[in-house]
Amino acid sequence: MCNYTQVEFRCGHVRWTVRAWCTNYETTHIRCPPSIVAIEFRFVPRFHPLLLPLRGTLADHSSHVD
Repeated sequence: MCNYTQVEFRCGHVRWTVRAWCTNYETTHIRCPPSIVAIEFRFVPRFHPLLLPLRGTLADHSSHVD
C-alpha cells in the first residue's frame, strides 16, 4: 500500500498527498488503496495576502494624465 498524509484545512476540506509510492505502483502505475500514516493540519488565514486580488489594473492607470 502507498503511504499518504491526510491534510485537513480550516475550511473543512481534506486532501491526501503521497508520502511514498509502494513498489507495486512503481512497476505498474496502478494506484492501490491509500494507507494514511500521518495527519497534518493547515490553518491558512481567511485573508491571506497572497489570496487577495491585486489593487489596480493597467486600465486604471492608462486614463491617468500627468
